[in-house]
Amino acid sequence: MTGYPLPGYCININPNSGWPVYSESEICGVDWLKSHENEHNRIAVFNQWDTIKSRDGLLVAENFYSKDLIPIQTNTTTLYNSYLFLGKYSVDKVEDGEEDVDLQDTLFYNSTLKNSNKIYNSEKSHLYLAE
Repeated sequence: MTGYPLPGYCININPNSGWPVYSESEICGVDWLKSHENEHNRIAVFNQWDTIKSRDGLLVAENFYSKDLIPIQTNTTTLYNSYLFLGKYSVDKVEDGEEDVDLQDTLFYNSTLKNSNKIYNSEKSHLYLAE
């Protein structure tokens, strides 16, 4: 209707439906990542399950094969040659088992993320490069 191309992801208008609602900022972050992807850097997302099904993981997997994504958890200590996508919730808090914890209180943050380069920063999404 508006002349804009259709996105490759589902936009959900009702935030109470049980399915993630993504901000324009998060979508722009993934678009930036897609336009800057290369064969030397993999893409990581917080995901505590065997398959990619975290909120951030679902959004990123719309543009990249989920089998190629690196799932990281709060206790992950190493990440090399990878982009890390953080959406609006994981910028501050991440899932650790059954609870949410402050990102800065995690082993991953203290061993890896705080030494990584922030390469993209928008209101509700951040991208880091761990080298």
